[in-house]
Amino acid sequence: MLIHKDKTTISRSENYKQLSLGRDITTKPAQFGLTRIYGIAWSPGKEFLIGTLPDGGFYWATCSPEGEHKFPYCSTTVNYSDYTYIDYTFAKNYLSDWASIDNGVVNLLRQFEIKAKLGEEK
Repeated sequence: MLIHKDKTTISRSENYKQLSLGRDITTKPAQFGLTRIYGIAWSPGKEFLIGTLPDGGFYWATCSPEGEHKFPYCSTTVNYSDYTYIDYTFAKNYLSDWASIDNGVVNLLRQFEIKAKLGEEK
């Protein structure tokens, strides 16, 4: 079994390219090293944010606007491999930790994959 290292970057950047193809996209710097994207109506009424992970990988998330919900949140999808993906949501007040949250989710998926590989070798 292959241990995947970069599938999330490839899938996320490809998703973003498809979403932005032919659209009039504008950007504005946002907090925490992220960039807010305008012109993508993927999640109407939500903020669409992109960023670069510490390893150079591509990151995106949608966040509910402040005041819309009692507990604003952000969501993203990790396309870990051709057969594994996960949507996860976190409280918007943790947005400053977006890179470490994403790293933790990817590492959790890796642990499952490693355990599955070890189980196959027995």
